This record gives sequence, structure tokens and C-alpha cells, in this order.
Amino acid sequence: MTKQPDLLAPDVFDTLTLDRRLRLRAVETDRYLLCAGTTGISAIVDPAGQLLQQLEMGKQGIIYAEFQPRTSMTPYVRFDEWRVGGDGGRSPRDGSTPYTTFVIRQVVASIALVALTRCATPSPSAPVFEHLDECVNPDRESMSWRLFQGRVIEVTSARTFRLRTDEGYVMNVSLANVGEPVDAEAIDFLRKMIGGKRVSVMGNPSKDHPRDVVGEVDEEKAGEISRQMLRAGAATFVKEPAYTLSDYSECLHRIAEREAKAARVGIWH
Repeated sequence: MTKQPDLLAPDVFDTLTLDRRLRLRAVETDRYLLCAGTTGISAIVDPAGQLLQQLEMGKQGIIYAEFQPRTSMTPYVRFDEWRVGGDGGRSPRDGSTPYTTFVIRQVVASIALVALTRCATPSPSAPVFEHLDECVNPDRESMSWRLFQGRVIEVTSARTFRLRTDEGYVMNVSLANVGEPVDAEAIDFLRKMIGGKRVSVMGNPSKDHPRDVVGEVDEEKAGEISRQMLRAGAATFVKEPAYTLSDYSECLHRIAEREAKAARVGIWH
């Protein structure tokens, strides 16, 4: 993910220009770009420069899209501070961009944008959504959730665990849509999936209980944990209060329970 505060400077308040700059920043850094503008457009762009979501200028709302942290370094990120010829190869001490670097950057940006507008092949990193025949398209939902990442330090029940976040504090996490009754082996099943592992949690803690959250939990190999628990028949589906998670995710969880019932697995055997 990359953050570019200069994107919303007054001289780029033209929507088309801002759209191009957002896409350029994503491509030149090979990062997802999340731009939240209080006066300009808000947008989510993937590393290939594809616009995943956008909220137009002058409109209030919330946009949603999936993204993944990345560690790659593009040539621009690695060598931006160097220039061709001149004073030993470094940029001027006043921090201004050398003219040679500026020209090269604009040429590369132009080529990238032309390729993006001409290429009809969808980006491989764009999200693919299942069951849109019966679930709401998440692109149409208008809600946002906080992202917490860290390591599971204790699984406390078949639907709860304690998470030490990357910021160092401990949170109590409950799996969204996972309710009672649960299978006798459910807690062991959950421990195998997330015990001691890094996970990502999407949810909205309350102001009164900022260290407690009910949300969607993802582990790199296991995938989305609530869905795996329900699909295995390890627990029953329980509906969550509005805005706990996306309507799309809740629909997938309901389908997972239906699949477990049809297969007669876990508590449904």
C-alpha cells in the first residue's frame, strides 16, 4: 500500500488528472493505492493500475475492495534518488527532482497509461467474487472495516481467540457468523488453522471496547476462517448485527453452512 499526500494538492483537482496520478503511483511503486479524499475523489487502485473502486468528487460514501500487502521494489522505488550525469549522480540537495529523472518518469508513466487503456485483459490481482447469483456484489456495498494483523497467541473457544497485533497490543477476536452449537472437535479444528499463526482481521471494534472485535479472519493457507468452520460443520451459522461484516461475506457463510448440511458433516452428520 502506498500513501501520496501530494495527490490531493489544489493543482490536481481535475478528476481525470487525479485518476491518472493515482494509477501512476500504483504502477511505479507496485503497490495497492488507497486514497481517501475529503475534498477530492477517493479510490482504490491495484498494482497494475486498475481502478478497483472509486468515489467521485463531491460525493459522500464508503468504498470496499480486497488488497494484499506487498514487499517488491520497482526500479523507480529503488533508484528514484539517482540521476544521470551531473553532480556525482545524486539529486540536488534542495530535494527537487532532477529534470532527467522527471522526463524519464513522465515517459514511463505515459507508456504505462497507454497500455492500461488499451489492454482489455483483467488484472490477475483483481478480486474474483463467488456466488454473485445469490449474494450481493461487494462492489456495491458502502461500508468500511478496520484491518488488524498479528499473531494468534491463544485460541480460547471454538469461535474466539487472542491476537497480538503488529502494534503490540492484545485483542480478543470472535469469528463472525460462527455460533452455537459447535462440534466437539471444533476448538481443535480452529487451533490447527490459526494457532500461533499470523492472521488478518477485518472488523469494527466499538468505542467502549476497542480491544474486542467480531470480524472476518483470514490465514494465508487456511483462507477465511469462519467459512472454513461452517463448511466443515464445526459450528452453526448465526447472523451478526448490521455492519459487523459485509453482506456478501455473511451470504458466503450462510452458503457454507448449507453445504455442510448437504454433505452431512460435523454437527450435521
